[in-house]
Amino acid sequence: MADTFETQGTKLYRGDGGAPESFTEIPQVTSIDPVGASRSLIDVTHLGSTSREYKMALKDGQEINVEAWYDPSDAQHAGLRDDLDNGTERNFKIELTDSPATEITFAALVMSWSIGAPIDNVYPLRLTLKPSGPVLFS
Repeated sequence: MADTFETQGTKLYRGDGGAPESFTEIPQVTSIDPVGASRSLIDVTHLGSTSREYKMALKDGQEINVEAWYDPSDAQHAGLRDDLDNGTERNFKIELTDSPATEITFAALVMSWSIGAPIDNVYPLRLTLKPSGPVLFS
């Protein structure tokens, strides 16, 4: 039977853009959607074709939805909103719980940032990251 790993302890980090770059954990993350990429098809069918013909388009990183418990005093939560407002592309890192830890790294834009106010709960923070460039697994 293959090993399985618990998601508890997975961490999401936001880069500071420095050289060398420093990463700070985004606190209170409760959910990270699956991370990956997909490719579209380019139709290259021509009048001499006997069936449809295709080539693969460039890889496109899938949008990553993240949920956390919002803390208005947290610099990372505020920084993510600033990244959205300013259109800042930022480096991110996800650290899994296997050993040694798998790291998923990518540059991304914050496409959405919102908080809610459900009854009898805490404020949820929801954001969407759109990778720009490769999504790397190491």
